[in-house]
Amino acid sequence: MPSTFHCPNPVCTEVFDAEAVKGASRLVCPRCGTKFEFRPRAPAPAKPRTAMPKTTTTPPASGSAPSPRRSALAPTKPAAIQPNPAPVTPKIAAPIIPIAAPVVADEAAPSALDFDSESEVVHRKPRRRGGMPGWLTAAILLVLIFGGALLLVVAAIRMSANWFAPAGSSDLAPEQAAAFVQQGNFSIVPPTKPWQQDKVLQAAMKVDLAYRRSGPSSVMALAFKDYKKKLPRDAELIDAALSKLRSYLGSVEYEVQPKSEETKLVGQPALQLDFQGEDPEHVQITGQCLTTASRGIGYWLFTWGPVDDQDKLANEWASFRQNFKLGDQREGWTEAPRETIPIKGSKLPYKLEYAKGLWEKQLTDGYDKRADVVLLGYDPKDKAARRGDQAALVQILALDKAPDLEAAAKEARDYLLEMEKEKQEGAGDKYNFPEATVEVANEKSLQNVDVTTNIGGFRGHLFKLEAKKSGEQRKYVVMAVVNMESEGVLAVVCECDWARRDYWEQEFTPLLDKLKPARGK
Repeated sequence: MPSTFHCPNPVCTEVFDAEAVKGASRLVCPRCGTKFEFRPRAPAPAKPRTAMPKTTTTPPASGSAPSPRRSALAPTKPAAIQPNPAPVTPKIAAPIIPIAAPVVADEAAPSALDFDSESEVVHRKPRRRGGMPGWLTAAILLVLIFGGALLLVVAAIRMSANWFAPAGSSDLAPEQAAAFVQQGNFSIVPPTKPWQQDKVLQAAMKVDLAYRRSGPSSVMALAFKDYKKKLPRDAELIDAALSKLRSYLGSVEYEVQPKSEETKLVGQPALQLDFQGEDPEHVQITGQCLTTASRGIGYWLFTWGPVDDQDKLANEWASFRQNFKLGDQREGWTEAPRETIPIKGSKLPYKLEYAKGLWEKQLTDGYDKRADVVLLGYDPKDKAARRGDQAALVQILALDKAPDLEAAAKEARDYLLEMEKEKQEGAGDKYNFPEATVEVANEKSLQNVDVTTNIGGFRGHLFKLEAKKSGEQRKYVVMAVVNMESEGVLAVVCECDWARRDYWEQEFTPLLDKLKPARGK
């Protein structure tokens, strides 16, 4: 016999102890309140005995005296038991739980169930939930109606803006276009399909916008930088352009075209870099970079494609430049004057001004014995580290007299070769680098490598040279030579690491422009 019984109500979880239901004719579930009645079961026939004939136990007749141990759980008026008793139908449709045999409950054990309550089952009506108030329904409807109308108006405005915008402008995020106007003082109409923005290229080159297309393959990239109160020099513009190209392309070769009225970017005369290289997919490419500056902001526009497709792409590249326009921000902007420091020669009658913060005057001890002035220059971006391969050196030499400019130029070049060989002091004709060479530079990017021209306030000869102490030590040298007749020969030797010639070439030129005659020592 099981030790527990579950409440017959299928939705109730109450469990009754077997002792609580023994002999009970009705139950009231303390959890769900449902009342149950049970039909009495006929007593089981007595087992036959072997020594006695089989007999049938007769139930006591109606009106017999009750058992002295009457259970409190037994019904007060038990129904008469017939030989074949009919099932008692309860007043409610409650499940009938058959009991194996009536068992008299222990009077001493108190029961938590109320078996003397009414037999009717109490039906509880489900509580009716209140509906939404009418005013709240109306408010929600109003919000939905007016909110939908507002969304339609906003969508219409945005659609109209797209309808009247230039072709392709929908590819440029509004916040990005606004940043170009506010921070870069320019606007640009991006190329239309099949052109697509290239975020990978943009990140690799550290540019502000990049587009790419195929069939034929072509690339466009745009960058700008705010220099605040100063106008970037050509040296900085070229250096930045090459730095960005080399961060993405391999084996970059280039040639710088001087500024001209025919070459413009955002309406300003621009430097043009014609370059070649190899892209990450090992495709040989050729392209152009136009760079200029206006109102303290530098601009770079790169375009390139496969070498074989250059002629096909030239017109498309030109159209990009036409879609690149300056804004009207910083109206009235003027550059803060570049602070310079004047110096005057002590061995020859000349004077010079050099840019403060870029050049620093040095003591002549430890440099060439003919040096009158020594300047050491550092790339402003590398000022803290002051790496030697990033620096530049200027020595102003006072050489012996020469009959004319041609002889003065030859004397200066021969002396430069001796400087490169580094003659050992006190060792006769022995040199540290006897195989050193000095040759005219043979680079597409260099102009006027061996020419007689104006040098500041003098007429002189200009050399652009490649000096080699050894196969691994290459220097770029710009040397200006002035024949001062009876005074002697003035040679200004400007040198830097060969790899940094792009940057320092643009700083040597303005320095030499400041070289002027000075009467008296």
